[in-house]
Amino acid sequence: MLAEMMRSKILTHWLTAIAGLYLLGVGTEARSQDTSAVQRLRETRNCAGCNLSNANLANLYLHQANLRNANLRNANLSNADLSGGYLRNANLSNANLRGANLRGTNLRNADLRKTNFRDAKFNDETEIYSKWRIVWEIVNQSISGRDLRGADLEGANLSNLNLS
Repeated sequence: MLAEMMRSKILTHWLTAIAGLYLLGVGTEARSQDTSAVQRLRETRNCAGCNLSNANLANLYLHQANLRNANLRNANLSNADLSGGYLRNANLSNANLRGANLRGTNLRNADLRKTNFRDAKFNDETEIYSKWRIVWEIVNQSISGRDLRGADLEGANLSNLNLS
């Protein structure tokens, strides 16, 4: 009976520890494969070439962050402040940039296929290829009466939009 109670307590402690790690995001797909890179980015805002795929970076202050050549595939950057950031050649495919501040951000040569631009903030200093600026405009501004014939929308995330 005593041995059974001890086993039950040990099992309870293990399950509590595992649940705690899960809540912290350790070992889940929603976390980056390189948690030290996430830590480095948070502390220094310099993570050029880092693997931040699947990372949850929502609401982070990343003003003027250096993310050149970073892998941000499937990353959640919703409402993050990336203003003035350097994301040239970054992989942002399927990333969530909903509500992100991208004013003055360099997104040249970035892979932006299937990226969510809903409510993202751009300005004239946002460096981005015209194709992706048009996608941002379609997602965030009225396109009533706009002629989109010949527009390259391949790979654009236009989900839940009324394009009639």
